Amino acid sequence: MGGFPILSAMTFLPLAGALIIMLVRAATAGSREATSSDKEGRTALMAGLIISGATFIASLAAFAGFDASQSGYQLVSSIPGIATSAIRWASMDSPSH
Repeated sequence: MGGFPILSAMTFLPLAGALIIMLVRAATAGSREATSSDKEGRTALMAGLIISGATFIASLAAFAGFDASQSGYQLVSSIPGIATSAIRWASMDSPSH
């Protein structure tokens, strides 16, 4: 995968999208008109669709990068230097033993 943290992207893209939608809706909450709320709703739906699509594309990349013939952890992302141990995300194949 070239070192790109694909599992982190799949995990945090929906969270980032939800925060963006909440911030946009909060910023535009003071200027509500009949046509404005309709447009705001469409904007939130479109943002949700874009974030969902990006998450889906990231999951396809993770699926393509997964090698079922390898045992052990794959697609590992680690963050060294936090406390005494590293925080790690990993995708593990199904147990074959």
